[in-house]
Amino acid sequence: MAADGMTGSGFSFPAGGGQMGALIRGFDWVATSLGPIEQWPQSLKSVTSMLLLSPVPIVLLWGEDGVMIYNDAYSVFAGDRHPQLLGSKVREGWAEVAEFNDNVMRVGLSGGTLAYRNQELTLIRNGRPEPVWMNLDYSPVVDESGKPAGVIAIVVETTQNVIAERRLRESENRFRALTLATSDAVYRLSADWVEMRQLDGRGFLANLYRPSSRWIEEYLPVEDRPAIGAAIARSIRTRRPFQMEHRIRKADGSIGWVLSRAVPVADGSGEIVEWFGAATDVTERHRAEARREALIRLTREIQSLWDAEEIALSAARIIGETLEASRAGYGTVDEALESFTIVKAWNAEGITDVRENLNLKLLPGIVQDVLNDRIAVVNDVLEDPRVQPAVEHLLSRSARALVNVGIVEKGRIVAVFFVNSNSVRQWSGEDTEFIREVASRAHTAIERVRAEHALQKLASSLEADVEQRTRERDRIWHNTQDLNVVVDKNGIFHAVNPAVTKLLGWTEAEVLGRHLFDFIIPEDHEATLSTFAINLTGEFPPFENRYRHKEGGHRWISWVAGADGDLIYGSGRDVTREKEAAAALAASEEALRQAQKMEAVGQLTGGLAHDFNNILAGISGSLELILLRLTQGRISDAERYVGAAQGATKRAAALTHRLLAFSRRQTLDPRPTDPNALVAGMEELIRRSVGPEISVETELQPDLWHTLVDPGQLENALLNLSINARDAIVGSGRLIIRTRNQQLSAQAAAERNLKPGDYVVLSVSDNGTGMTPDVASRAFDPFFTTKPIGQGTGLGLSMIYGFARQSGGHALIVTEPGRGTEVFIYLPRHGIDAVAADAPQTTMEKVPLAQGAGETVLVVDDEPLVRILITEVLEELGYKALEAGEASEALPHLESGERIDLMVTDVGLPNGINGRQLADAARTLRPGLKILFITGYAENAVLNQNNLEPGMYVMTKPFAMDALANRIRQLIRE
Repeated sequence: MAADGMTGSGFSFPAGGGQMGALIRGFDWVATSLGPIEQWPQSLKSVTSMLLLSPVPIVLLWGEDGVMIYNDAYSVFAGDRHPQLLGSKVREGWAEVAEFNDNVMRVGLSGGTLAYRNQELTLIRNGRPEPVWMNLDYSPVVDESGKPAGVIAIVVETTQNVIAERRLRESENRFRALTLATSDAVYRLSADWVEMRQLDGRGFLANLYRPSSRWIEEYLPVEDRPAIGAAIARSIRTRRPFQMEHRIRKADGSIGWVLSRAVPVADGSGEIVEWFGAATDVTERHRAEARREALIRLTREIQSLWDAEEIALSAARIIGETLEASRAGYGTVDEALESFTIVKAWNAEGITDVRENLNLKLLPGIVQDVLNDRIAVVNDVLEDPRVQPAVEHLLSRSARALVNVGIVEKGRIVAVFFVNSNSVRQWSGEDTEFIREVASRAHTAIERVRAEHALQKLASSLEADVEQRTRERDRIWHNTQDLNVVVDKNGIFHAVNPAVTKLLGWTEAEVLGRHLFDFIIPEDHEATLSTFAINLTGEFPPFENRYRHKEGGHRWISWVAGADGDLIYGSGRDVTREKEAAAALAASEEALRQAQKMEAVGQLTGGLAHDFNNILAGISGSLELILLRLTQGRISDAERYVGAAQGATKRAAALTHRLLAFSRRQTLDPRPTDPNALVAGMEELIRRSVGPEISVETELQPDLWHTLVDPGQLENALLNLSINARDAIVGSGRLIIRTRNQQLSAQAAAERNLKPGDYVVLSVSDNGTGMTPDVASRAFDPFFTTKPIGQGTGLGLSMIYGFARQSGGHALIVTEPGRGTEVFIYLPRHGIDAVAADAPQTTMEKVPLAQGAGETVLVVDDEPLVRILITEVLEELGYKALEAGEASEALPHLESGERIDLMVTDVGLPNGINGRQLADAARTLRPGLKILFITGYAENAVLNQNNLEPGMYVMTKPFAMDALANRIRQLIRE
């Protein structure tokens, strides 16, 4: 090669160098700071030739800009940046680590070196940044003058190694955390299982396993080693995992149970080099299974035992063996709680049996625990202050630790189950609950045996008693005067005593096997059958029925009976004479009541006759004087006598009204009414009626409900109650009128014979003389009064009671002698607001006349005088009046085409068609015709005014003609 690097065939630098050599030869270096390749200094050429021959990734950073020249190995590292990196400035080629490379160039061009191991850099690869770890070595490259002209870098990527190491460390950390978290003991065993190396000492057997211990010899009970050793040898031979539950000796010397698992670990050649294992403590599970099996064994054993001491010994043995205790037993405590006596005890091998009594005064704390139904647990008698006075006694009896479970009945200890251990022992909750359960079952069995023994003893003594009592019952069965029977559920006699012959004349043979209905009279079959139907499973209520006598007639039998299975046992007493006496007494009482009623009716009719005679005398006298004055021409005096006659007529109407109210057949005119407004409107009238010596007060509930009631009748009732209160007050006194809302529950309503719901309550109270219970109980009776003859008929309170009941309510009296009386009126709540009171009455002179020509009224009444009067009034006022004495006379008018604006009809019409039926026929012929019923009260049931259709109205006789005229005008105008 020539000095300028040219051969005969042309320029050949660099020679070889693989793919990168060819790229370098063909690269246009003129555009870089290195200039044409032919002019490169020898130092640059030498380094380039050297790195191209290296299998290690090497890059040369030449000049101040760090122009990059690299070999094939580095091109692999560059990835998708190759071949763009060739000839580029390092800062630009690796822009994301520009500052890092700036430091490299600064240190290298100054003659320094740099070395990094597992240096992490974030590079852009495949279009996204990712962390990369590398080993980096940087050295300066000197030129011909001996000064650094570039930096050579050896780049070895270690990313996969770093990631693998990190994963390994994470796996080791997770494994270590898992080992620390588990309760198992984790260990390694030699290939032959002779030597054990513990990996972690935090397991449940931390105090058991020791590093480099000889596992089989040190930790396995001698008697278990053959079976476990055989299982280990089988796993080593088959190279399969080992798993087995087995016993193990713990550090404290006790025996526990573990589940051991181990897997083999092989080397590259497949030879087992060690075993990796874990052991889980399953001692408590085994103990729980042992306790469960022990309870099953206990139940099986005590079922076949009939001696209390044998049951106690069986229970003690099972407790001791299951818990591996030194001693277990059963004992009793005296009533003074001073001495404990062992009845039966089980003792482990090598433990001495003891039977002497224990002084309980040395153990007051233990006794108190047992009395409080607590299990007395002592883990070490040397450490527990409750047993210090008895420590020597307990230690001498192999009781270093103990448990006592008492059986407490009715506040005293009757027995104790005890368990002793000759060494310190931490009794678990499962241990003590097991002892309690065994003690409870054993005590129950002991009590059962004792009870059965006592029962056997009692049974033997009862046999004689039963025989004696059987003889006594037989004597009673044969000698009693009552009828004793046994009947099955079908009513067939199975047994009767001899009394059946004496009482009914039938022999026992004639009765047995026959149905009881063969002897009961037919009228009593249904009642007897209903009694049987509902009482076949228990006691029968006392009942009576009539049995036929064999010789005729019947006998009343009063029965008491009870069912037992399919049979009914009954005892019957002959009550025929009592029934006959009671019937005679009832007849006498009925006759007496009828006589009293007739006397009361006589008193009532006498009072009514007296009152009506006075009223008729007034009417008759007034009419005679009117006639006399007309004859004399003294017309001016006639008006006074007419007024007197009208007043007498009103008193007669009021008396009739009271009678009808008592009978609850009065015609009411119910309207929505505000009782507070009604009371307020009557307050002044009541004050005048009771006089100045009696103060009148009102207590009215502000938000009082309304009620649907005849306001006029309610006013009369209120006035009557006020006058009664006045009569009950001697001298001066106080009268209070109250109103309130009240909701009645089902029970409260039933007590008042009302329906449950909302009611308005009005009451009048006084501080008068009050009533005795006898008087109060009869106060509402229509024939009862405490007033002297001639001062009343006794209908006042009866009228109030009848009015309240007819209005859907109730009246009651609360009274006490010397403390006054309060009378309550209950009226149902009504949801519609009250209407205004009727307009004041007018005289005939002020009655409005007919408003239009031809206004016509049809008058139907069987009383000619009433019909004539109404017709004259109508014609006087300008109406056209049509008359009819009965329905058959009215129908032609209704069927005709003449005008009829209103029909006025009496309710009680003759000849088969009453006023209500006539009204229905009229409405059929003339739909919407207005109808005014006039009634004398007694026909109210026919009228059924509570269901009147719209446009139908009622007026009660007698009425003033001006009132009738006003009502007619009002109805025609509507």
